[in-house]
Amino acid sequence: MKNLSKHLILATVLVFSTNIFSQSPTPPEPPKSESSSSYSVTVNNEDESIHIDSNSVTHSSSISETKSDDLYKFKASFDKSKTEQVKQVIMDKLGRDNFSSKISTYKWIKKEKSKNVFECTLTKGRVKIYLNTDEASSSFQHKIETLGEELKFVISGSSHKKGAEHAKRDLEHANQDLERAKRKVEQAKRRVEQAKKKN
Repeated sequence: MKNLSKHLILATVLVFSTNIFSQSPTPPEPPKSESSSSYSVTVNNEDESIHIDSNSVTHSSSISETKSDDLYKFKASFDKSKTEQVKQVIMDKLGRDNFSSKISTYKWIKKEKSKNVFECTLTKGRVKIYLNTDEASSSFQHKIETLGEELKFVISGSSHKKGAEHAKRDLEHANQDLERAKRKVEQAKRRVEQAKKKN
């Protein structure tokens, strides 16, 4: 009987210890991490202005102009009261060629080989211009860039003097870039001459 009670106690201890050790502890949950992403957008020649008229009414405008080797883009938002004035500037520059209108949307589209080379869309308080400079003639490109300058003045109320100052700065930067390029060409020529002498 003593042996039986020893075996019973031993079996109970074994069952109890097996239950304890067979239950693996639950690992703690890892801390939750929050991820976020951010991005930045670069826009060339962006101009925002706020104008308060004589009746203390605030008008704001935003202008974005992008120029690259193969395209020109111009986007602007402005007070709806200036829409007719903006339309007149565009009409003066482009006329009614390739013009269409629906309700309060005005479009000028120029196509070459079934591709849109140029598109200008005007709605109340917004204007967008797109020009594929690879496909357009240089005179048409100049015409559209000039239109962009004129629209900036109408929309933001900037003076032509400010535009001339920007043009002067752009010219100075271009001249600096040209001088740097000339120096690099001279350096490259000297390296070629030195390489020829070593051979």
